Amino acid sequence: MLKGGAGVATISVDDPRVADVVARASCDLLQATMCRRRTDWRVVDLVSRRPAKSSVMDFELFQEDGDREVRVVFIIDEGTRLSGSSVGLIDGHARLGEPDWGMVRSAFSNLMRKIPAKSLPPEMLAVIPLAAYGSAIRTGAGCNRALARLRRFAELRLAKLAEATECSVDGPRLEELHGLGGAGRWGLDLARDLQEFRAGRLRWRDVDRGVLLSGPIGSGKTTFAQALGRTCNVSVHVHSLATWQAKGYLNDVLKAMHGAFASAKAAAPSILFIDEIDSFGEREQLKGHNATYSREVVNALLECLDGATDREGVIVVGATNHPDVVDAALKRPGRLDRHIAIPLPDLAARIGILRFHLVGDLVNEDLTSIADRLEGASGAVLEQIVRDGRRSARVAGRPLTVADLEAGLRSLICLSDAAFRRVCVHEAGHLVTGVLLESETGSKALDAVVTRTPAGPEAGRTHFALDAGFDRTRGSVLAEAIVLLAGIAGERIVLGSSGFGSGGARDSDLAVATRLLAEAELCHGLGDRLAYVGPLDDVILSSWLQRDAGLREVLDQELKTCLKRAVALLTAERDALEMTATRLCDQGRALASEVREKLGEKIP
Repeated sequence: MLKGGAGVATISVDDPRVADVVARASCDLLQATMCRRRTDWRVVDLVSRRPAKSSVMDFELFQEDGDREVRVVFIIDEGTRLSGSSVGLIDGHARLGEPDWGMVRSAFSNLMRKIPAKSLPPEMLAVIPLAAYGSAIRTGAGCNRALARLRRFAELRLAKLAEATECSVDGPRLEELHGLGGAGRWGLDLARDLQEFRAGRLRWRDVDRGVLLSGPIGSGKTTFAQALGRTCNVSVHVHSLATWQAKGYLNDVLKAMHGAFASAKAAAPSILFIDEIDSFGEREQLKGHNATYSREVVNALLECLDGATDREGVIVVGATNHPDVVDAALKRPGRLDRHIAIPLPDLAARIGILRFHLVGDLVNEDLTSIADRLEGASGAVLEQIVRDGRRSARVAGRPLTVADLEAGLRSLICLSDAAFRRVCVHEAGHLVTGVLLESETGSKALDAVVTRTPAGPEAGRTHFALDAGFDRTRGSVLAEAIVLLAGIAGERIVLGSSGFGSGGARDSDLAVATRLLAEAELCHGLGDRLAYVGPLDDVILSSWLQRDAGLREVLDQELKTCLKRAVALLTAERDALEMTATRLCDQGRALASEVREKLGEKIP
């Protein structure tokens, strides 16, 4: 177009207040080029022309009649909604970026005929909006005063964006928390490394600079970050994409992000905690009119994590409930290269969490029965139980008792004899088949536990220990599916039919087995398809199954084959199945070692 050719171009701005300025600047540029070639051109400010943000703008409304070639530049922003036909007409697109110091220096030179002796650092330039430069750098103003004004503005924005939480001395340290698993060990190692780094005995490149922390809702990821700060004796800066987006347009989001990293760097060594990091999305899965926006946000975060932005002394902790939908580039070396999952607390951890929140109360009371009834509860739920118990005692005007804690538990369900028998047979099927196929699955069976009075829908569970170094193949995946379906098989063999307990929920046997086989087919190349479709969450898998009848048929046949083998295995070992089910009915727990003793030499 600058050479006289026809075309339609767009320039997007992140701040609608500068749309008219950009339009005038575009006119100046085109005036200096196109007019010498006697071509027709126009600059149209759609931002100022649209009557409402929801209005859909059509380029055809701004085209002149006649057969003359179109040469037009449209100024748009996020609020501009373009019609489908207009989108197809765009030949080129550019986004107004942030000015660097070279541009700011030129503005001083052109408008004030002076150049500041000192420059503003990149972290300050990242938080100064374009409109602020216009109010500070103007003819007749003092150069040093203008620079000082910009610096003050940046300092105020950085202070507002910091949102740092200093570690209070009365908060928990990592050593006091329970149920953190590998996250706790990593945090203690980091504290020692930071101490060595401060003393100059360890280089920054030898310190873990980022970690992806995952776990169920309420598992204590934010609490972990705060405790990590106290143990490491550093400040914790808490952020999320939602808080950055609250600042306004894309340009404001990027400024807020750069400002957060700049503030953390100014306080280094420090911890920058980004909550719900999965909300940034995966660039490969982005679609629709927001795809460009989201992609630029992810790219900006990658830039902050490495490359153009130096973050020595800043440890980034990203937290998520869904690690499988975090952009793969964020998990590469030098970024959030270590992934640690915080599990739901086991029995010992639940007792420890209750003791921590009780702060010395009920010291001589046995909390095992309460903790046992809270199997599957997160740390947040356990804290709520103690809080509710204290409220009950406070209202009654007496000290806290175990009965106050029990009153806060979910109502228990008392299973009928038939329902409890089904649960015992179901878990016995898992345990016996798990022992028989240990060499194929790479998972060692531990035990099975059941309860007649569950606090939720789950009345039984079988535990396994996975060998992380096991050579996983298609055969091992099928073996895992067989163990998952062995509960159904056990019910059919002993009771003649299967019940509701194997399906329904996203973590049910049928759901997990289906997802496992689908991942083998679509993600690992272990079926007839080699095309990789990316990580599968429930939404993506459901979409595939709804539109791909061939995939549904393949998975259904594989599930039926796995169930058939589970039935054959348990039919051959019915004595062991019955013995295990009886042990569960009588004692509520059956050990894998007892099953191994019963099977003897039949175990491969």
